[in-house]
Amino acid sequence: APSGPSKIMTMAKDERTHKITGLFLLLMSVFMLIAFTSYFFTWKNDQSLVSGSWFDLFRFSDKKVDNWLGKFGAILSHQFMFVWFGLSAFVLAFLSFLTGFRILFRADLLPMKKTLRYAAFTLFFLPPAMSFIFAQKPDLQFLGGGLGYQINMWLTLSIGRVGAGFLLGFIGLSFLVAIFNFNFRLPQINKQENKTPQPVTAEEEIATIAGNKMRDEMDL
Repeated sequence: APSGPSKIMTMAKDERTHKITGLFLLLMSVFMLIAFTSYFFTWKNDQSLVSGSWFDLFRFSDKKVDNWLGKFGAILSHQFMFVWFGLSAFVLAFLSFLTGFRILFRADLLPMKKTLRYAAFTLFFLPPAMSFIFAQKPDLQFLGGGLGYQINMWLTLSIGRVGAGFLLGFIGLSFLVAIFNFNFRLPQINKQENKTPQPVTAEEEIATIAGNKMRDEMDL
């Protein structure tokens, strides 16, 4: 009879295991998307409940949450958005969908290596950026999550708020340049081309003489 590790390896290589894993990741991505979206509208009502004991939250039926996916949705969104990554938690739902699709259909919707690099940058850059932008708005501080709050606070204490803004702006612009390779050019001033003077017709010369004579008479 095969040993425990051999059974695990056999199960891991089984095509049915791959399909189940892919389905799980796809469904999990949809679950996270709904829970995170609901968090925007329900987090204030659920905050006191999910900040306490999760065991008591599930144990007592009188404790009800407003998250669209119930208590598990409230806990999941609180942990990923408020405690950890803020708005960038949606990146994890997106990665779960891409990975599940790849496993289930054996096809890539997007280049995985490049997508992972962009996702990793977004996951760690967006939180401090959101915390910096909404530092004076407590109701929107959750957009940066706990990670963004800690990084933004450390940057502000280290190089000041203005310095933190410059650094975050530099990092964001550098990332855009690395992706799109913008060209930095000064605006060109169009020089007027030398135009060859056109010959004056007899009618134009008579009109000019008449206009000058009238102006002289008015000056007198």
